[in-house]
Amino acid sequence: MPAILGEGDSLITQSYTGVLSVRDEQWKLVLDTKGSGGSQKATPDFQPLIKPGPWQFADIITGQLYDICGDPYETKDLHETPPEIVSRLIGVLTTAMDSSRTRP
Repeated sequence: MPAILGEGDSLITQSYTGVLSVRDEQWKLVLDTKGSGGSQKATPDFQPLIKPGPWQFADIITGQLYDICGDPYETKDLHETPPEIVSRLIGVLTTAMDSSRTRP
């Protein structure tokens, strides 16, 4: 619950089509799609991550970034605006995927 409220560690989720997202502080980053993570037709030519790893997050240029505190309904995609936030969140995700576990 603390991660959902933006008060604790990061939260990583994956949709049934393979779309990954990471929530850290007030930010939520959705990777590799401009549409819904649950709809393969939302982004043209979307290919879901069906098998795990090796994770190549540096190659992903499409995504969505939301300030959950300022925009709880995710209406303003900020993915193109602050590249340092996207880079930091990709780093959080990469660290989690490269480690053997995400829980202490």
